[in-house]
Amino acid sequence: MAAVFQGIKLFRSTTNLMYKNQAWCSLNADLLYEGPNQAYSDTNTLGNTLYYYKIFSEYLDGSVTSFSEGVMVSVQTPRTPTWQDWPNLPGIASKPYQVIYDDPTDVVHSTHLHRSDYPYYIAVNGSSISLYCKGNCDFYGHNSQFQSWEFLGGYTPANYGAGPSFLLSQVNNIFPVIISTTDIYTSATLTTVLIPGIEYDNYA
Repeated sequence: MAAVFQGIKLFRSTTNLMYKNQAWCSLNADLLYEGPNQAYSDTNTLGNTLYYYKIFSEYLDGSVTSFSEGVMVSVQTPRTPTWQDWPNLPGIASKPYQVIYDDPTDVVHSTHLHRSDYPYYIAVNGSSISLYCKGNCDFYGHNSQFQSWEFLGGYTPANYGAGPSFLLSQVNNIFPVIISTTDIYTSATLTTVLIPGIEYDNYA
């Protein structure tokens, strides 16, 4: 009787799995998926981390279970940005509340900087994330072509962006906070979020 395919096992580790078999992975790596599907999306990852993934096929020959030698791939996740990634921010010390985030929809200014005398807050409405300010603010955009900051105007309270992949906040140039999109979605179940300079409202 020929061996019958039963499914796959997918493991993840920060240890190189090149020469590790299924038995070793079962004891030492994270089992991400076990079943008949041969496609999987891993969203529970950390930034700036090298992950090794290894997939094994499982076969049944009569009452005997065996596994393939496995196939491994590695993935380096992006590093989470910090304030230090943008030196020489324009007039950053002149306003106490500062927020910086990316906007993938802006082809000229992919990174935005807001400075204000008033706090900002985040509103979550289903899958949409919006940034608001409680008063007037200065709005700058970083021109990726010329590597320079450009003043885009002063704005009254409004929606200043939705769906950033990262957002950093600080008050008086201290307490830098990194907020990922996942963190914002997760915090939607909470009443308040302790984020310096940013208050939280759940509009879901």
